[in-house]
Amino acid sequence: MTEATQVLSELARIDARLLELNRQLRKIPDRLNIDRKSLDLEQKVLDEILGPWQQLESDIQKRESTIALAVETIAKFEEHMKRVTTQKDYMADRKQIEDAHKLNDQLQREIEEARQKMDELSPRLKEVRGRYDRVREEYQGREAVVLGEKAVLDAELAEAQARFNALSAERGAPFMAYYRRLCKAGRLPAIVPVVSGTCTGCRVALPPQAYNILIANPSQHGTCAHCSRIVFYQAPENAEAKARGDSPAA
Repeated sequence: MTEATQVLSELARIDARLLELNRQLRKIPDRLNIDRKSLDLEQKVLDEILGPWQQLESDIQKRESTIALAVETIAKFEEHMKRVTTQKDYMADRKQIEDAHKLNDQLQREIEEARQKMDELSPRLKEVRGRYDRVREEYQGREAVVLGEKAVLDAELAEAQARFNALSAERGAPFMAYYRRLCKAGRLPAIVPVVSGTCTGCRVALPPQAYNILIANPSQHGTCAHCSRIVFYQAPENAEAKARGDSPAA
């Protein structure tokens, strides 16, 4: 096998590997989304319980703030009562104090009712939150594995692409431009060997004359008249091994 033929053979191997790597990388988002759906479902259930719980907490805080203001009001009017000089002013202050106490009593009852509801929700919230935490932990574990696989694929893809670019440069700019057009058209893999006169990309036989030219010039590439892929001649046993991704037999 000539050096030029070895380059074509290596380009074909890398081209097929690039296709497989990109195929695997395209599956990564779907794999993550499938796992994410379970977590999103648990998040929805948790939100349905957590929403009312948080609203009750907010209501209690607001009522406690109002009680604090009412206590200040009571203290202010009690102090003012010590200085009033008329019965009218005294009764007015007393009315303000009584109203503040009534408000406090009402707010305290509402706070107790809210806390009672929170106590009723607490077991369910604990159960749902626990399940959510477990599902999230499982998702994060699977996500780490998938992203780790992606990192490996990305690294291999970058290495393979760099090697492909270096080898294709030896074939010249027109070769690379034509290769890119094939990729854009979805003719992948774009570089394939010809086995027994047949293009291994589309499985259609080359015209005898075109096949004979490849045999006579194994260091040159041609194009398949049917699928337009870049084709080259390679001994059948080696070509079939390459197509399978195997190493040639010793």
